[in-house]
Amino acid sequence: MSTQNASTFDPYTQNITVLSSDGTNIVQNNVSLYTIDSDHFYAVSVSLNYGSQIGASLSMLVLLLLTRREKRKSPIFFLNATSLLLVFISRILLAMFFFGDYNSFYTMYTGDFSYSSTGQRATQITATIIGLFITITINWSLVLQAKTVVHNVGIPSKYFRVIIGISVLVLLNAVIFRAVLTGEIIKAILGKENFLDKISLIKGSLASEMLGVWWFCLVFSGKLLIILRTRRAKKWTRQASMEVLVIGTFYTMFLPVKLISKPHNVHTI
Repeated sequence: MSTQNASTFDPYTQNITVLSSDGTNIVQNNVSLYTIDSDHFYAVSVSLNYGSQIGASLSMLVLLLLTRREKRKSPIFFLNATSLLLVFISRILLAMFFFGDYNSFYTMYTGDFSYSSTGQRATQITATIIGLFITITINWSLVLQAKTVVHNVGIPSKYFRVIIGISVLVLLNAVIFRAVLTGEIIKAILGKENFLDKISLIKGSLASEMLGVWWFCLVFSGKLLIILRTRRAKKWTRQASMEVLVIGTFYTMFLPVKLISKPHNVHTI
């Protein structure tokens, strides 16, 4: 190698050659070490993310079960507990992706899933289906909470029906997008379709979930604003804590917008 080539050669970005299962045909010849390192760091970061979600969902589920017995009979309690349990199970199954055949070097960089076991496919399909049920239970719970919140505020019945109607439409929108996305992911796991062509569907599903978060935060923030206005009209003191709660809830509406603007890996869905 000449001195000039040696000075411009970066060993950390060099490419490697991968052969097919018969050992003769070149499957991929542009896999760089940089790509391998990036995927490795991604696997570690997502695994840590799933671990934190597993711990958080389990902790919240335990706290939820410690509530008073009379509150456990409400539909909202059942939906919230079911959501936390499903999140706990699905994150464990999704984390298993990084310990299975799908995450092996050869499978990832050749697209050859012939060596993937049936158990691995069943695990990922189960996690994908659970994700659909999580969307249903969470949004259903939010609709019921919105109904309670709006009813307690005491607004006119026509506005009440409009708000609940929009909430139901938001629920259906999120569930339909998620159901279609679930079907496409399952097809990709079974090797029937290339999921990389469904990026627009991924963005649509994320946008529908973002819309749901934004709408329900708007409903709950609206209630807090009405309460704050009432307290000020009656000249009640000690408004600072209520103002902090209103501002904090309002800002959570903008977090999904930041998340949706970033690229997402298929596996994080």
